[in-house]
Amino acid sequence: SSGINAEWPLRRGIGFVPAVYLKTLPPDDEIPASVAVPEKLGEIKRKYDEVCTAAEDRKKKLVETVEYHVLMGEVGEVEGWVTEQERDVTQTSIAEELPFLLHQLNKHNDFERELTGTEPLLAAVNEKAATLIENGHSKEADIQSSVDNLDRRYDNLVRLAARKKNQLEDKKNLLTFFKNIDECIDWIEEKKKPLLAAETNGDLELVKTMQRNHMGVVRELQAIHGNVDSLHELGDSLITDQPGNENGVREKLKDLDEQWSEVEEANEVHSDWLKKCVELAEFKKTFADLEDSLDVVKGEIEASCDDQGEDVGSVEALIASHREYYEGIEEEKEDIGRFKEQGRHLVKVEICEQEDVSYLELHMNYTF
Repeated sequence: SSGINAEWPLRRGIGFVPAVYLKTLPPDDEIPASVAVPEKLGEIKRKYDEVCTAAEDRKKKLVETVEYHVLMGEVGEVEGWVTEQERDVTQTSIAEELPFLLHQLNKHNDFERELTGTEPLLAAVNEKAATLIENGHSKEADIQSSVDNLDRRYDNLVRLAARKKNQLEDKKNLLTFFKNIDECIDWIEEKKKPLLAAETNGDLELVKTMQRNHMGVVRELQAIHGNVDSLHELGDSLITDQPGNENGVREKLKDLDEQWSEVEEANEVHSDWLKKCVELAEFKKTFADLEDSLDVVKGEIEASCDDQGEDVGSVEALIASHREYYEGIEEEKEDIGRFKEQGRHLVKVEICEQEDVSYLELHMNYTF
């Protein structure tokens, strides 16, 4: 038939076919016999297959494109993180004070844990890339290049992190060593203070108390000496591990040795001084005891001089009493001799001046 079917609705909408899509066919008797229906169907089938093939190819390309961009997005995400961490690891300077350094070390430990936590994501990216390459992705070369570059950068970040960790640990060991040196020097200076005390007022009990306190200081100094030896061993180890810091380590050890030498010298001087103080205090106590004893005897003799006796018996009793006083005085002579000998020894060892001993001897002779 030809033309537009008169029964078709002319309105827009359901069933309306625009005239441009209609083709006028010749009458049935004018169709060539050579045109067979099966051939027409075959041609339609072929064109349909071509369309389906083209659609599948298009779909495959779209899927590949999506997979490629998803993968590149994940690669870019990891690369961005790596870039940020590289900047922090390489550009952040190491602190010069121990508290700040310990804070840096804690932050770096957190970063290393985060770095380890990123490994599964990196493995997933590599696995996805390997699948795409294995499936013959059209951008196989780009995928392989991007993933290889990501792996290289990640491995480099791991090396940078390990190097930074070593640097932080070395700095921590160095600053801890310096801190221990300073604390040991402060300890030495604190223990040196009682060694500089030089006032006893000649009190024997006070001097003996000072001697007991000094023995406690000596025991503490022995402990400090062990600490000094340990710091020297640690310093030698640091010089071996960190040759670049040798000068700083040796300078600190020199300060420590100077302080230790001073406190050893002060301890020796103080110990000798205390011994001399004991001898001097004992000398003065001997003098005081002798003086008190002589004063008692002198008082008794002077009191007895007023008693002349009233008869022969009382006179004989007085004579016997004076004889006892005389014998007591003779015994005191020996003590006075030992006192004078002690005084000469003190002068000889320079514990006290000759003038002081001479004055005491003169006073003793006068009393005697």
